[in-house]
Amino acid sequence: MRHAIPLVFLALLATAGVARAETNLAIMGGAMFPVSDFAETTDISPYLGARVEFQDVNARGQTAVLSYLLWGGFGLLFPDADLEAALKAAGQDTDGTYFEAGAGARVYTRSVLFLGGGVAYVRADQAGADKALNGVGFMVGLGAAFNRQSFKFEIEGRGKLALLQESTDIEHLELVAAIGFPF
Repeated sequence: MRHAIPLVFLALLATAGVARAETNLAIMGGAMFPVSDFAETTDISPYLGARVEFQDVNARGQTAVLSYLLWGGFGLLFPDADLEAALKAAGQDTDGTYFEAGAGARVYTRSVLFLGGGVAYVRADQAGADKALNGVGFMVGLGAAFNRQSFKFEIEGRGKLALLQESTDIEHLELVAAIGFPF
């Protein structure tokens, strides 16, 4: 019996700080806007993705200002008109793809705004390229989240830089809308 009291005390102490957590699964869709050298060969392209977000909730039901994210995304890279014409004339494939899987964090304000950032594995296969390139990507974004009881709608603008093999960089902006569902 005297060993049970310290064990109960430790169990209460261990669970006292964590009341529960809010986890959301979100589906994202939007557009990639190439910038810098990447814009010379690529047009505006579609982007689709999914994200899981974990955010602490205290005993009073207040959500924490910091959340953690895991995401994956895919985009078709459309070549610009000149490159597409040259590739078709040469009988080459005009398809390009962009894939990323990453982790990051968000900081929410008392208003609807949030600031996010993260790091990702990136694989890009640009139209006309001999092979797909792998690398690391960095993301920073600013958005607004509108919480409802059964879902969350958000819109976010992001800046992304992917440092790929062979000194190739992909820089682009994204405008993404997402709908998230708590579970």
